[in-house]
Amino acid sequence: MTVCFRCMMPVLLALAGLFVNGCATGGGTAGRAPETSVPTIASVAGIKVGCTTREELESQWGEGKPITGGHPNGARLWRVEGRPWVIWADAFEYSAHGIVVDSLELRVDSKAANDIPYARLGTNTASWLGKISPGVTKEAVVAFCKDKSLSPAKIKNGLRLEAEGAFTLNDRVTFHRWTTEFEFKDGLLVCIKLDAQ
Repeated sequence: MTVCFRCMMPVLLALAGLFVNGCATGGGTAGRAPETSVPTIASVAGIKVGCTTREELESQWGEGKPITGGHPNGARLWRVEGRPWVIWADAFEYSAHGIVVDSLELRVDSKAANDIPYARLGTNTASWLGKISPGVTKEAVVAFCKDKSLSPAKIKNGLRLEAEGAFTLNDRVTFHRWTTEFEFKDGLLVCIKLDAQ
């Protein structure tokens, strides 16, 4: 049997169009999770908020002090050795790998209780994007964001960044929006808050 290439050309072009359109729009993926894309602003102290599980977090930092968060005993506290800083991390939704940290604060707290364990990390890693930690000036945060092509908005007592992305936890929950807020007092950074929703 002889196949006429010229006769098959319209069919081949139609199939090629379907293939290209399917790749460009995600066609043919109904019911599938969107491609994972966690924004840069989610990174703090070696983890990614909205992606890292509490189990992974505690395997890196050691066990934190359980406190009430979204679930009873769902949140954890750590102190940062050598600094008057506390890290609070909360987890609510579950993935196949465990309960996922969706909120985290790194804040100045000179009166933190002695029963809060120290996180196993150095003060140089208790930072946002490996650079920004409590105590830096507002000007330093703005300059660093500019270097990273990030444009924070002004909010009461600080600055706020927002970024879109996608991280699917399970068949009903996908995080699509991340925020990072910087709170200042007397021109110095006193708290970094990260959230995934």
